[in-house]
Amino acid sequence: MELQKSIFDYLEDLDASESSPDAQEEAVRILTSYVATSIPSIELLIRPFAWKDVWNNAARIIVAQTDTALERYIPQLLIWLTDINWPGADLIFKRLVQFSDEKLEAWIDDAKRWARMDGNLYWEESLEYLRTKRATKND
Repeated sequence: MELQKSIFDYLEDLDASESSPDAQEEAVRILTSYVATSIPSIELLIRPFAWKDVWNNAARIIVAQTDTALERYIPQLLIWLTDINWPGADLIFKRLVQFSDEKLEAWIDDAKRWARMDGNLYWEESLEYLRTKRATKND
């Protein structure tokens, strides 16, 4: 897939405070397809920069990817749940509930240890809630 402009221009178009809704939607559509077929890494979409106005749209692109594509980024996605109020955290949470790989449980355990070491009870509770939602998703 050939892009009409640079990937960084599309990232700028994800900015909810600066771009029109139409420009945001086009950037989400193009980047979702591009990430799925052409980019070897989605790292630049995981809480990009300190640019929170982009995070929700970046999360929309991330959650559209396959489990296989997301697997190597699970630790970073769990960090996104440090604050469930961060833009896009709700989308990442819902996607992780649906994640099929059982290895996610071990990653949740690791993240909970980091949360405890950091004294971040809120993050630890978010991770436990994720585990609970995963356990009951098929009930």
